[in-house]
Amino acid sequence: MTSAKFSYEQIESYIETNYSKAIQKPIKKNISDIDFPKMYWKDDDLGEVPLSFIRFLFIAAKSFQEYNPLLKQKGEAIYKMIDPKSGEVFANKLLELIEEKGGFYKKNEFLFTPMARLGGSKVIQAVKNAIISKKRANLVTLLSINASLEAAKALNEIPKFFKSKQGKTVLACKKGFKKIATKMGMTSLELQDELISDFGFIDFYFPFKTNKNELFRAFINSQFKLEYINDNEKTRKTPPPQIPIELKNHFKVLAKEIRTLTKEQKKTLEQAMVTGRLWKKASWEKHFLKKPLMFLFSQTILWAYLDEKNKIIEPFMVAQDQTLENSDYDEISLPENVKIKIIHPIELTNTQIKPWLNYLQDNEIITPFSQLDRPIYIPSSNILNQKNLLEFSEKKCLNIVGKAERSGWERGTIGDAGAVLTYFKTFEAANVDVFVQTEGLSIGYNYDCTFGRLYFVRHGSVDTSPYAYDDPRSNFDTRLLPLKSIPKTIFSEVMKDMNYFVGV
Repeated sequence: MTSAKFSYEQIESYIETNYSKAIQKPIKKNISDIDFPKMYWKDDDLGEVPLSFIRFLFIAAKSFQEYNPLLKQKGEAIYKMIDPKSGEVFANKLLELIEEKGGFYKKNEFLFTPMARLGGSKVIQAVKNAIISKKRANLVTLLSINASLEAAKALNEIPKFFKSKQGKTVLACKKGFKKIATKMGMTSLELQDELISDFGFIDFYFPFKTNKNELFRAFINSQFKLEYINDNEKTRKTPPPQIPIELKNHFKVLAKEIRTLTKEQKKTLEQAMVTGRLWKKASWEKHFLKKPLMFLFSQTILWAYLDEKNKIIEPFMVAQDQTLENSDYDEISLPENVKIKIIHPIELTNTQIKPWLNYLQDNEIITPFSQLDRPIYIPSSNILNQKNLLEFSEKKCLNIVGKAERSGWERGTIGDAGAVLTYFKTFEAANVDVFVQTEGLSIGYNYDCTFGRLYFVRHGSVDTSPYAYDDPRSNFDTRLLPLKSIPKTIFSEVMKDMNYFVGV
């Protein structure tokens, strides 16, 4: 049996040669590791994981923040060879020990890595709760070590419990999420797509029986809510009364998840439009034509497919029968190697937009966000080389706090006496951040401000932590981006936001 670069025999020899004395001792004097639950190899012929291998895993994880570089490969090879089910039982025992010994504190760090690497739902939930309740940013590493889809989901959910989107914990979650995506061989955006499941539906329905043996199917209706239909095609908005309590609770949890995901996806898909996110054909079909919630979204959005140079070939929409059609209702077929995007109105002429507006009206389609009727702003040719935009300088904004939050902007650097010096918005997928200076704005005292200069920088290049004072002061600062290098959709969106802020 082999894992990655090492066979069982090679690892066994390595342990005996380098750690023969260390593996004779328990992992801690006061812990009887011989009583730990047994673990087994994936290869049935090898049977039980020897105590020497188990003790080696704890030696290899001297610090839970990162493996000892010399031992990392051997330790990782062992983890990959262990049967996941027995490994999860083992991890639950380590979690139990941690809780008995006071929780996720430094004295228990020696238990963290094996628990995180082998853990399942119980471990992930416990770590997630500790991060949220104790505000323990350092524990985020445990979820990225786990590297499962469930751990990624936890990292995606944790930031919702923190007000500051630039705090330690939130930033650590973003970093951990990226690590898991990399381990899975995908981008963060692709991993975000993977987190949305099909809810166990079959052909967009969830079949079940009542206690009276009546057949029903649950489905998500056009209002993104659960509905239930029987064999006589009669629908109801609540589950039938004669069903097991477990099923009733399942539908309750599912309905809440659908509400949350619907709200989040409206923002996510709008951001995808703004940043020009591209999907490969196979990925797009898997995400939007196979999952019930995303299939509903797909029918309310104008798409386009692109050639190898990322130029738009033709816009299209998705019909209820999953066929793709143009504005004249002619069915179209996508070539194999095309990419697909959510089209922004700045990419179409008025002549192209008009028939699609008629299509939406005729089919009574309500888009999840403003798409074709979105205001468009194009920079004039005489400002394309500028790196600082002064169009909004000295203009006032009432309640920037509320307006910014609704528009996806965040509070930037805090200066002396609690002065808020900037607000910014991130377009991570396009590697762009935009900042606007604010004057007269203080934390907890004033929600109104006067704007200063507005500028674009490479994503993440400006430190927004309190008292950082890291904003570009000179036109020669290489972080500043000239307007001509900013994607036209992003420039238009920023201008839309700024005009909203100043009341235009």
